[in-house]
Amino acid sequence: IIVTDWKKNAVIAVDRLGIFRYSYSGFSSSTVTTDSVGHVIVTDYNGDKIHMLDRDGRFLRYIIPEGGIDGIRGVCILGDGEMMVGETKTGIAKRIKYLDE
Repeated sequence: IIVTDWKKNAVIAVDRLGIFRYSYSGFSSSTVTTDSVGHVIVTDYNGDKIHMLDRDGRFLRYIIPEGGIDGIRGVCILGDGEMMVGETKTGIAKRIKYLDE
């Protein structure tokens, strides 16, 4: 189970029993999701980028699409290494390829 804590600007993960696994912080977390291979995808509202973590909360890389993103508020994994992100400031949804197959 992975959630964002807006007050702490953190992502917090617990196991099925509710036992703390990890937290990831230091940015303006907005939304969080996971993909089919266990990557944790976190949007950074003020930083205008996406953080990719492994299943244990270790940072892997930033995802910043060509042309950038502005005020990311929503993220949805589409499959085949693609995601959709929504920009709250512009109302634009962008399709982003983040994994090579």
